[in-house]
Amino acid sequence: TLVQLIWEGNAQFIGETVDIRPDLSIGGYHEFALTAAYKLSDKLSIGGRVKFLSGINQVSSQEGGRLTLRTDEVAFALELDQDYTINSAGSLRYEDARDFDLDTEFARFTTDNLFSNNTGIAIDLGAQLDLGPVRIQAAAQDLGGTIDWNDDVSNYTLSGVEEFTGLDVLESLLNDTASLSGIVDTLEAQFNPTETNNAFSTQIPSRYMLGGELDVNERLTVGALLYLLDGFTQDSETAAAVSARYQLADFVTVGGVYGYRAGSFTNLGVNAIFSLGPARILLATDNVFTAFTPLDANQANARVGLSLSLGNSE
Repeated sequence: TLVQLIWEGNAQFIGETVDIRPDLSIGGYHEFALTAAYKLSDKLSIGGRVKFLSGINQVSSQEGGRLTLRTDEVAFALELDQDYTINSAGSLRYEDARDFDLDTEFARFTTDNLFSNNTGIAIDLGAQLDLGPVRIQAAAQDLGGTIDWNDDVSNYTLSGVEEFTGLDVLESLLNDTASLSGIVDTLEAQFNPTETNNAFSTQIPSRYMLGGELDVNERLTVGALLYLLDGFTQDSETAAAVSARYQLADFVTVGGVYGYRAGSFTNLGVNAIFSLGPARILLATDNVFTAFTPLDANQANARVGLSLSLGNSE
């Protein structure tokens, strides 16, 4: 809406209030888990996992705030209503519009803060029903997941109601008729946050999965999966997938997955498992198309895994 307002002007919003608040939640944390599983019967097994969360860094908007623009019906002046806070833990340092740093290495692994002062707990639960050639699985992950951020915390808050005079300079930015220095000066005068150092909390989105598998024969297995993500600040995200895997030989199994997620229909994944004595090697990717068009990809991931079996497997 903000881009539309800058590009087309505010005449279309006379007498209306426009929400320009950005919702933001980016962060990283280490996860340590204690897992237990129990076989209730020959057909039904259940399991759970308690996870200790150690936060690395975080930058996010506080829920419940507002940042709105209203166009007066008579004078056509823009009124800016601010009650908006950005919380940061080890990520954002802001002095002014020309002096700020944002740490974007949210996914790094480091031993410096394996057990930080930013901590939380989450729980995973799962169950499997084994009906011979048919298996049904259900799982819920990160239930109640919350991290309390106490270390290296900063809060940047915009507050108050005032006339907004930055629309013209933003329009000139699109037309390339204003200097960057002038734009920075105007926006800095308009948006001047106050800084505090209050601890805050963030929620880890919960995920829910329901899936099943069918052994067509001794070598071929097909399956399906439904997935729900209870999002950070926006609506929940759903996804669905169908899969198949085939045992080419005693030591190698290959598979494929076709999935729908977030309005995207072009998600074709492949995977392979190699069994070499006590070792099993896993190679997998969710979307092979990203390897051919990396610049057009919204998201991609790849996994490499190794497991070792020790002792008798009878």
